Parts: sequence; structure tokens; C-alpha cells
Amino acid sequence: MGRDSSSAVILSEAKDLRDPSPYAAQDDELLLDCTQVMRFSVEEYVRWEDIDAAGIINYQAYLRFFGLAEVELFRSCGLSYRTLFDGLGIWLPRVHVECDFFHPVTLDELLVVDAYFGKIGRSSIHLNFEVRTKSNSDVVVATGKYILVTVKRGELKPVPVPQEVRDKLAPYVEDAVDYRANPSHP
Repeated sequence: MGRDSSSAVILSEAKDLRDPSPYAAQDDELLLDCTQVMRFSVEEYVRWEDIDAAGIINYQAYLRFFGLAEVELFRSCGLSYRTLFDGLGIWLPRVHVECDFFHPVTLDELLVVDAYFGKIGRSSIHLNFEVRTKSNSDVVVATGKYILVTVKRGELKPVPVPQEVRDKLAPYVEDAVDYRANPSHP
């Protein structure tokens, strides 16, 4: 049976957002070539169940969009959740979730959610999200952040982020922009 295209998440290619200038940034825990930093994007329509009585997107819907982008970002790094859970024996519970809203979004608008890693700590992984409408990609309508903690499967005790995970996430690590001061910042 074919899938109804209106119910499918549209996955975008990973995008290289850096100039090809040859410089590298070094962190105590992570060495990465900044020319290779990338983001992963998903596109998803605002659906009937995503809006509230005022006809605009409900804040909870952004968490659904962030979840879609999160899974595909990890997958694009070669780290499906099955690999993380079964292969590496770690879970990634969220210990912090935030979302800032800048512009209202309505039914049937196509959103583009960019996802990237903001920081890889000793046991934490910070994910950042930027949301724009497809029709006006210059304006950020919302941003979000998750902080995940790597824990040993079944024990819920924090453990260091495995080196294999660090290596695969490195191309997607970049500093987050604070859009609260200027949400239309490109």
C-alpha cells in the first residue's frame, strides 16, 4: 500500500552551513574541523491536531517537531536509536527541554526544523533546533533546546558520552544563536 504524502515527514539533506575556510576549533573534549559542521533538517506540515482554539500552533506541537528532527539527526550521524540502545548500551533521557516562540504559525504551514548539536559534555548532549516556515525561510518562528544525558541502559546512572558517539556527532556541533534579541537573524 502507498503512503499518503500528507502524512509523511519530509526529510531534507544534511546541509553544510560553514564557509570552506580552513580553520579548526579545539575544545578540551572535542576536536572538530569547523569546515565540516552541518545541520539536519526535516520538513513537516502543521496539522489539525497541532493547533489550539486560537488557530495557531500549540506549544506541544513543537516538541513533536523537535522529536522528529532529533531522531533523524542522530540517524544521519549513523546512530539510530537501536544502535545507541542495543549496540552501545546507552539511553538518552531528556533532562531539560525549552522552546521560545517568536511568530505565530497556523494550520497547513510547512515548517522547516533545523537540528544540530550545541555541545557535547562529559555525559550530556545538547541539541538545538531552529524552526522557520518554508514560505519565509529568513524568519525564525521558534527555537528549542534539549539536554540529553547518556545513561547506562537499564540503570539510569550517568556515564560518559562514548568516544564513538562523540566522533559521529562532531560534524553537527556548533554554537547556538540567541534569537530572543532578534528572531529574524538569518
